[in-house]
Amino acid sequence: SAWERPGPDERAGGWLSGTLAGCGGTVMSGNMAEDGKSYVITAEKAGKGDFMTSGTLIIEEGDTIMIDSELNEGGSIDISLIAAPAADDIEVVPEEAFDANSAMLIVNVTGTEHVEAGVPAGDYYVSVQVAKKATGTVTLEVVNGQSTGMANPWSEAASAAEAAEGAGIDGFDIPEGAEISLGTVTPETYRYMDGIAEVQFPIAAVEMTIRKGTAEAAEDGDISGDYNTYQYEWTQSIKGLEVTCFGNREGEATKTIWTSGDYCYAVLAYGAGGDDDFGLSADDLNSLINGIQ
Repeated sequence: SAWERPGPDERAGGWLSGTLAGCGGTVMSGNMAEDGKSYVITAEKAGKGDFMTSGTLIIEEGDTIMIDSELNEGGSIDISLIAAPAADDIEVVPEEAFDANSAMLIVNVTGTEHVEAGVPAGDYYVSVQVAKKATGTVTLEVVNGQSTGMANPWSEAASAAEAAEGAGIDGFDIPEGAEISLGTVTPETYRYMDGIAEVQFPIAAVEMTIRKGTAEAAEDGDISGDYNTYQYEWTQSIKGLEVTCFGNREGEATKTIWTSGDYCYAVLAYGAGGDDDFGLSADDLNSLINGIQ
């Protein structure tokens, strides 16, 4: 199955797809290959919030990043790729030189997982942060994308209707022109892949994404592509639908998902730079969801 985490990675043209297999004193270290084509992260009882950066991973045109985790059950690590300055080949990046808001791709891995990711060609710092206490390894390997047969599954569209047609779904209505607390909803980018139509639009300092897709394209009813862990989860009724909300601030939804008929839906709202502490109010969600079909 193909999935993406919207935010900085998508705005930069990044993509990722993955399959989760599942598996049954704090130390964390990394070993970058001399050619910049592989990086092995080793964790030994690393605690939540433990942080490490290293460089430089070299991505060339057509390359794919293979990410394989072998972590303890429940262990979870966030991997971010940060564009490095040209000709910067230092091996250890000072923490003060790292800006989390500039991440081109953010991937969360847990347990035994294989993820394939792509970002534009360039040199990248690798940032590692523990999301849940972890022991084990995570390996990043850069291979030529031609050899894996991987391709960006998304295609651009000129409208929501064209995105729906390309995705093979029955229509895609969005709340264009709706007024929410942040301003007026003005779609900017339409995309589709098999079974999923999507619209992205910036509003104030927030990146918004709305998706509609088939149940077959969703994972357990979640079409969002967002695999972050949030502090709060709750449900509320909107337009006669029970929607499930997730956020790091009580009552403010960063991710909202629901099902209606044969389709799954998602609304995502990330603050500037992919800040997943931002969230939408119940009133904002009501205005948006009433215009989505």
